[in-house]
Amino acid sequence: KEKLDHKELLSDRGFLVYVTRAYPGMVPYLKGFHLTIEMWRGNRDADDWKLPSRQLQSTVMVDNYLGPIDDEEAELSYLMRKRVDPTLRAPSSGLTPIVPRLLDDLKALHSLTRSPLPPLRIVRPIKIIQVLYGFGDASGKGFGSTVQAFPAHSLSAPAGKLNYRVGVWGSDEESESSNYRELANLVLTVEEEAATAAH
Repeated sequence: KEKLDHKELLSDRGFLVYVTRAYPGMVPYLKGFHLTIEMWRGNRDADDWKLPSRQLQSTVMVDNYLGPIDDEEAELSYLMRKRVDPTLRAPSSGLTPIVPRLLDDLKALHSLTRSPLPPLRIVRPIKIIQVLYGFGDASGKGFGSTVQAFPAHSLSAPAGKLNYRVGVWGSDEESESSNYRELANLVLTVEEEAATAAH
């Protein structure tokens, strides 16, 4: 399995953490770095997600090899991991195995940073919109939501008109979870409001 220099990877991640302070949209694509940096510790699955510490697993890291082992080997590996110095911060070899998603994350970061000039972010907008939780439901066969505008400088000022949308889900959405329908209802409401405001 391919490996990377652990210390250099820590340095690269540290730099990217500072970059994400200015560009928070890059934050999700640091996950491959986080997982790869910790992969050397073992007790993780093939994608480097940590396995439950109190549960014996049929797949663990043994001598930097991730593969199936029997119950006896799993118990021995678990007991040895508990004896490892918890203050250990880096692999003795200086190398850490690469997780599968790191390549995809690197491609995403490359795409986000390929512009010759850094993109501008609006940090002091001219207009401010305050979003408050109101009525909205989509857990059953139908959905509904309301949107009301308030002046940004004062919630006590007269409110704008009340917009609402109601409907029933189609056959495709009915088979989805209630969490999906709730989120879809919110997204569709915001998109509709944005399209209306654009016109």
